[in-house]
Amino acid sequence: MLETWIHNGLIDDPYNEFMVQENKDIIHHESSLEQEYNDKYWSRRYILQRNNTPILFQSSSDMILNTGKYLNAIRESALDYNDDMHMDMSTSILRIDKQLLMNNHKTLEYTIHEKDLDETIEEAYKYASEILLDLILNKYHLIERFQTLKHYFLIDKGDYIVQFFDSAEDELTKRARDIDENKIQSLLDVSLALTSDDQYKDDVRIKMFHYDLISMLERVINIESNAIDASEIKLTGLESISLDYDVKWPISLVINRNCLTRYQMLFRFLFYIRYIERLLCNVWRAHKNGGRRRRRPATGREKRNLITKPNGAAYLRHKMLHFVQNLLYYMSFEVIESHWHTFQNNLKKVTNIDELLKFHILYLDNCLRDCMLTSVHLLRHIHKIMATCVMFANAMDNVDDDNDYDSLPGTVVASFNKNFTEQLQQLLEAISKEDGPAHSGTTSGGGQQHTLTNIIHRYLRRKKSNATD
Repeated sequence: MLETWIHNGLIDDPYNEFMVQENKDIIHHESSLEQEYNDKYWSRRYILQRNNTPILFQSSSDMILNTGKYLNAIRESALDYNDDMHMDMSTSILRIDKQLLMNNHKTLEYTIHEKDLDETIEEAYKYASEILLDLILNKYHLIERFQTLKHYFLIDKGDYIVQFFDSAEDELTKRARDIDENKIQSLLDVSLALTSDDQYKDDVRIKMFHYDLISMLERVINIESNAIDASEIKLTGLESISLDYDVKWPISLVINRNCLTRYQMLFRFLFYIRYIERLLCNVWRAHKNGGRRRRRPATGREKRNLITKPNGAAYLRHKMLHFVQNLLYYMSFEVIESHWHTFQNNLKKVTNIDELLKFHILYLDNCLRDCMLTSVHLLRHIHKIMATCVMFANAMDNVDDDNDYDSLPGTVVASFNKNFTEQLQQLLEAISKEDGPAHSGTTSGGGQQHTLTNIIHRYLRRKKSNATD
């Protein structure tokens, strides 16, 4: 029975005596990808039964389990790797008729020398892991898939996103429940076609969530929690939009729903901050053009209470835009590019699919942590700052109306400035508490957030020095 498992990946255990238990109810059907945050197929289809594991195989039990799992993944991928295998067209699953998947393998025979058994198991494990890894990396072009996810979900280039904003902004500013999702998908397809030659761009889809990013984070931290409905918090399309990705077997072993949820959190965060940058750049263009001239001269009292756009409001706009662009730089280069480089180096060292899964999750978790997307507390602080920037940009947009005479009340500008500065200070304090002294001497955590802390410190010092000049 053990030999059949490590050489064929098959279990014939009518009395439930074998050390590996098969749960046939769990399959890799694509619909399960939409329903599960965790990859049930890989983690629960085959389970090691410790009570049924002989003492002789206790030390190699995990290797035995993974060997059969790898062979099953190869079989269900419906690819020929040996002449002894042929396709069953009725089920699209490889069948093996009496022939072993592994040719010229060592027969597993009982011996008093445990080393001989271990060598046979290790040889079968190495064979299965090499085939599955080659299958996913080369036949299914996993590296190219990772690059596609990085390009679209992590927005490593601004080409398609600018085109998409230009065409879909009017639709995305509507309430989420009023948006035509098919229209948004069509606009995304056009944007991708105009700006990208990626061979997998057709697998990118629009996904509209009915809860905000903070609720999404809470769902990931505690999957059983209930998210707030979009109708209750009045989400716009900009706050609810994300991307999804069509993943087929066996790529779904690596790019599973658990990983895609992480990619979607990063995309929603980056997408919304890029939109705020766009709003503030529009305000900058208005300032650059000088605005429209006032229709009538201001009275003495108006001169004291009004700050024209090229002065106080422009200064506040500059501070907000400077912070938003530095935040984007920090996330895109200090965090994502840094961890991507480490991830690529790790991919060169992988020897089996489990290491590949581990390195991929590590890459995404590091990006989430250093982008402050593992702390609801930090995310709320960032959300407040972004909301202040949006309100200021909208106020400046209203100033452009004819009835407002190109001016914003000085008290309003001062209020925005005060709120923005206080929120930055609160974020700085929150990051310091989250980072804590425990991270000060480590390289695995806290380093990137320390960089962001320095950015905010420099920003606040510059603000104080400008105030004293």
